[in-house]
Amino acid sequence: MSEPLPVAQSFLMNTFEDRIRLDSIICLIDAENFTTNVVQNTQTATEQLEFADIIVMNKVDLVSEREKEDTVRFVRTINRRAPIFETSHGKVDIRYLIDTHAFVLTEEKEHEMNHHTHAHDASFSEFMFQSSIAFDMQKLERFILALPIEVFRIK
Repeated sequence: MSEPLPVAQSFLMNTFEDRIRLDSIICLIDAENFTTNVVQNTQTATEQLEFADIIVMNKVDLVSEREKEDTVRFVRTINRRAPIFETSHGKVDIRYLIDTHAFVLTEEKEHEMNHHTHAHDASFSEFMFQSSIAFDMQKLERFILALPIEVFRIK
């Protein structure tokens, strides 16, 4: 899970600008495990929905019609404009995701990008380690493999 605006900013505000184009911000929803509580209490999840140009709701085959409708209704309270593609097994026609020109730099997005400070929601914690000594790659690999399942992202 990452905040969408800093990622977009990395494409728009540096040396890549003249070589690449940000086509769209796509938010993937797991319909089977989606809970409004997580979205409402996690700023990052809310921002992902809010700034999405396209929303892919996967695993719709694993939920009831009512659950699917409730999820769509909730998503629409955060983002009214992005199309929602309902999928199973991640199957969506690539034409709906690539070369859409869906990303538009609105005043709101630009303001958010210019005033963004990289801070995570309180439900996440972070740790950074730097060293001037080269890593022992075998030890690093063992360390990463031993991390608990609750670790979402390492970079």
